[in-house]
Amino acid sequence: MKRISWIVALVWLTGSSWLFASQALVEHAQSAILMDMESGRVLYAYHADEVRIPASLTKIVSLFLAYQALEAHTVALDTPITVSERAALYNMPARSSLMGIEPGQRLTFYDLMLGMAIASGNDASVALAEQVSGSVEAFVQAMNDLVQELGLEQSYFIDPSGIGNDNRTTAYEYAHIARAYLKRYPQAIAQLHSVERFSYPSLRQMNHAGVRRYTLTYSNANKLITSYEGADGLKTGYLDESGYNLVATAKRGDMRLIAVIMGVKAPGTQTGSARRESDARALFDYGFANYRYYNISEHPQFYQYLQVPVLGGNRRSTELALSDEALLAYPLREDEWQASRLSRQSESLTAPIAPQVAVGELVLLVGDELWSSPLITQEKIDRLPFWLYLNDIIERKILQLFQPKEVNLDKIA
Repeated sequence: MKRISWIVALVWLTGSSWLFASQALVEHAQSAILMDMESGRVLYAYHADEVRIPASLTKIVSLFLAYQALEAHTVALDTPITVSERAALYNMPARSSLMGIEPGQRLTFYDLMLGMAIASGNDASVALAEQVSGSVEAFVQAMNDLVQELGLEQSYFIDPSGIGNDNRTTAYEYAHIARAYLKRYPQAIAQLHSVERFSYPSLRQMNHAGVRRYTLTYSNANKLITSYEGADGLKTGYLDESGYNLVATAKRGDMRLIAVIMGVKAPGTQTGSARRESDARALFDYGFANYRYYNISEHPQFYQYLQVPVLGGNRRSTELALSDEALLAYPLREDEWQASRLSRQSESLTAPIAPQVAVGELVLLVGDELWSSPLITQEKIDRLPFWLYLNDIIERKILQLFQPKEVNLDKIA
């Protein structure tokens, strides 16, 4: 399955809605966006290009690099880590959220990842950065290299945790970061972001020279994962300067949506958390209620385009099949689906015909070419004896002269 004239189709479908939201869905956010993960189509946006402070949403970029290191086998989930002096909890800046690690403490790389994802530990972020890149400074450079590789121009990071006010991004770009992260490392949902709580340290991990002798249990600050159908991630963030931020994801059926909420102001944590989650709920409700993936076989013209006349064969027609999955993994509103139409590039086939041969394409048109799939023959059809073959060709060609023509896709392209 492939998309054709993608940029033209995307603009036609979304119009300018992602730049100028025509319907106020968010009540508290100063910036927000709703994106389909599979296609990247923006379903809703509100001041999505405004530059903002990500706060602890920054940790998604750090975890992205952590998974890259795991993928490269430079580290494993069970790799033992010894906490450095720089990563110690008491060396973190004021206002830091903490996992609570101390110098000399032994823990695993996975512990640090959980400490970042669930406890939002700035100390865990420093320890992980040192393990992945050798130093915090080298890790921050890798963070900025990553967002540049993703083609993002408004995102820039100065630390691995998001504590600094000079970290910057936009809702639009952070949705792209989250999308790239989840598409490449979907296991992060189950391993990190849908985990409800995390306890640290264990009795084994307390056996060091530090002073902490008790275990804390941290709860996931993203309460949507337990209260909204299909929600299973992703990360919250807060600084006084940024307000309450949230990048959330939810999946229903085959469609996964990503919502980014930024700049929610509130008098306290409980209110701020409730407001950002309320805005995310509103975006998810809108997306799941108004968009869905369609199966091409649902299209009223689908089956008529699978039947193709055969010229000069021992059968008068044959039924073709799609070579690709028939699900269109691109969210459409019902009115867009109703306005779409199918077209086939091959009007007829001429015998002999072999099975499992590509014979043109079936194209779904939504304003412009959007989706195409090769059509494949399913059966062998022999050619008629010469005179019968010639007679059938002439007779059918004459009939075709008086039949309506199909859309010529070559002229559309």
